Amino acid sequence: MRSFLTPETGDLLDQLPKEAGVYILKDEFGNPLYIGKSENIQKRARSHFSPSRSSPAVARVCEVESILTGSELEALILECNLIKRLRPTYNARLKDDKSYPYIRISVAERYPGIYVSRVVRDDGSIYLGPYADVGSARSSTKILRQIFPIRGCRRRMDRPSRPCLDFHIKRCAGPCTGRVDPGSYGSDVQGMIRALQGRKNEVLDELRRSMYQASQAQNYERAAVMRDRLNALERTTVRQRLSSPGPGDADVLGVAMKGDDACVEVLFVRGGSLIDQEHFLLESAGSSPGELLASFVKEYYSSNPVPPRILVPFAVDDAGVIATWFQSRSSRPVDIAASTGRDEERLVAMATKNAELMLNLERRAMGDALKRGLQDLARALDLVCLPRVIEAFDLSNISGKSAVGSMVHFRWGRASRSLYRRFRISYSPGRDDYAMMREVVARRFKRGLEGDEALPDLVLVDGGPGQASAAAQALVSLSLTVPVVGLAKRLEELYRPGSRRAIPLAPGSPGHMLLRRIRDEAHRFAISYHRVLRRREVTRSELDAVPGVGPKRKAALLQRLGSVDRIRRSNEGELAAVPGISADLARSILLHLRGQARGRVG
Repeated sequence: MRSFLTPETGDLLDQLPKEAGVYILKDEFGNPLYIGKSENIQKRARSHFSPSRSSPAVARVCEVESILTGSELEALILECNLIKRLRPTYNARLKDDKSYPYIRISVAERYPGIYVSRVVRDDGSIYLGPYADVGSARSSTKILRQIFPIRGCRRRMDRPSRPCLDFHIKRCAGPCTGRVDPGSYGSDVQGMIRALQGRKNEVLDELRRSMYQASQAQNYERAAVMRDRLNALERTTVRQRLSSPGPGDADVLGVAMKGDDACVEVLFVRGGSLIDQEHFLLESAGSSPGELLASFVKEYYSSNPVPPRILVPFAVDDAGVIATWFQSRSSRPVDIAASTGRDEERLVAMATKNAELMLNLERRAMGDALKRGLQDLARALDLVCLPRVIEAFDLSNISGKSAVGSMVHFRWGRASRSLYRRFRISYSPGRDDYAMMREVVARRFKRGLEGDEALPDLVLVDGGPGQASAAAQALVSLSLTVPVVGLAKRLEELYRPGSRRAIPLAPGSPGHMLLRRIRDEAHRFAISYHRVLRRREVTRSELDAVPGVGPKRKAALLQRLGSVDRIRRSNEGELAAVPGISADLARSILLHLRGQARGRVG
C-alpha cells in the first residue's frame, strides 16, 4: 500500500494500516530514504513527523509504502533484507560494509580441510572468527598447520592421488593418498579447532597424554611427534590476547557517537578468554543510541555467527524480537542484555573506551583534503556513496612482449599494499591493450568471486574510454556491476566507458589529485613487475631447456667453461669432467646445444 504526502492530498498517514509490517519512506523520485518496522505501522510512521523529532529524512518524504507481515518477527526479518538490498539513505548503517574473513573447517567431509572464507554458509562447516584482516586469518592457519597437518587443498578425497608439496614439507598428513586413518586425522582436526577457539590448555593436556601413552606402548616415533607438537604449541599464541574470567562465549559491544559518525567495538570472548576484537564505523543518520545499536546488531549478525550472549552498554531497541530471530537461526537461546557483575561491566567499559579511541583515530585519519577528494569523486561520478575502496589497473609491455598487468587497492584513499595483485598476461598476439585489459580485470574479479572477496566501489584504469570500456566488458562478462572510469595520461582527463566526453572534474582538485596518485601507483607497480620479467629474459640461458640441468649444474658448467658457445664446442669428456655431469648428461647437453645451433642456421 502507498500513501503520498503532497500539499494537494494532505497527510494520508491515516490510510496506513495499524498492523504489523514494514514501512518505506521515499523521496519524490521513489528512492528509499528510511525503512522501519513496527507492530503498528501507522503509529510508528506518524512518529517520524512529530515536532519533537527533527529527522532530515522527513523534509524529503513524498511517499510512504507499507508491507504487511504476519508478526513483528516477520517484519524484523523483512526490514533487515530490505535495508541490505535497498541501502536507504537515512538508516544507520555500516560505513565499511566489507565482509570479514573467517577460518572455515569443513567438518562435514571425511577428511576436513581448513580454509579462509569471507562468506558464512550453512554447509555443515565450522566457522571461526571474524578476523580483523585476511592476513591474521592466514597467519593463524599457517602456524597451526605446522602443528596439526590438516589439508588446505580442495582436492577430491574419494580416490587416491599423488600428494602435493604440503605433504612433503609435513604441513599435510596426505589424506589424498588414501593411507591416512580418519580417526587420527579427526583428532588433529579437533585439536586445531580447540586451539583456534582459545582452548590451548586443553590441547596441551591432550598432547601430553598422547605422548605418555605412546611412550608406555614403546611407540617412540609417535611419542616424538607428540613431543614436537607439544613444544611447538607451547611456543605459539594464536589469537589468544587476554585472559578473563568472563561470561564464557559472548560478544561484548561498546559504542561511541559523535555527530553523524559512530563506532561499535566488538570484543570476541570465547571459553572465558578475550581472543580478538574488531571495530566498525557507522553513519548514525540522527539515530538514537538504542536505534543505532539495534541497526548494527541486525546488520552484522544477519551474516555472521551469533554467540549465546551479546553484552551491550545500554538497552537495544526491539532486543526481545531480535533475540527471538537469532534463536530461530542458531537453534539455541540467544541473550541480548546489559552487563551483570564486575567482570562483564569491565569488559563493556573496555569495549566502549576502545570504540571512543577508534572513532577519534578514524576521524583524524580521514583528513580534510582526503575527505574532499572522495566527496569530489562521488559528486563527479554520481556515486551513491563515497568510493571508500578504489582499485586501479595498469598494463606494461614492449610491443606486446613480457606483457604484465597490475592492480592496486586503496581504502579510504590509502594504499593497502597487502592486497596489490600482479598478472602475467597470457594474451599476446601483438599489442592489443584492450584485450590485455579485459584479461587482467576478468582474472582479478573471477579470483575475487572464488575467494568471496568484497567488490570495490570504483574501478580506475590507466587510459581513455577504450581501456575503460574493456574493463567494463570484463565486469559484465562476470555479471558484476562496478563503476569504471579511465584516467588518460595525455591531458589527465577522466572518461566513462565508451564516451569521448570528459567527466567534468577540475584538474588540481582534491578528487583529481587523488585519482592521479592512485593511477601513478598502479603504473609504478606494473613497471616494476615488467622489469623483473625483462631481467629474467636477459639472463635466461639455452642450458635452461636441457633436461637434467638445473641451477647448480648450469653454474658449474659456466664456471668451468665460461660460456654456452664454449660448452657447445667441447667434447663429451670435457663436459663429463665437470662435477655433477655424467657421461650420459654430457651427451644430452651437446645434442641439445648443437641441435639448437643447426636450427638457427637452417
